[in-house]
Amino acid sequence: DSTKFNRATLPVRVDDGTWSLDNALLEGPSMSIRLNGSYLRDEHVLNFDGTLAPAIPFNRLVTKIPLLGSILAGSQDGVVAADFKLKGKTSAPEVTVRPLSVLTPGLLKDLFRGGQTP
Repeated sequence: DSTKFNRATLPVRVDDGTWSLDNALLEGPSMSIRLNGSYLRDEHVLNFDGTLAPAIPFNRLVTKIPLLGSILAGSQDGVVAADFKLKGKTSAPEVTVRPLSVLTPGLLKDLFRGGQTP
């Protein structure tokens, strides 16, 4: 099985062999993924922070509730969203998921990040 995305926003900045993504977004009917970070081309090293929001129809429905939706989602694409890191060599990248991030309201995550999306 595969996951389909029907919209992608990939703001790429290339600077001396470093490819950076600033608030990249992949959106599909079942999930969305946001990414920030860099890829060191010569070293083949990834260093990305991301957020995965599953069950997009349900997640977005909750964000429509006045005030409560804004508090729970913040800048995330939904209420339930898992933060993760993707680091290391491209031949064997390491993915680390922050399990408690799923339970943390989006507005609180935004405050900890200083208003920046992952």
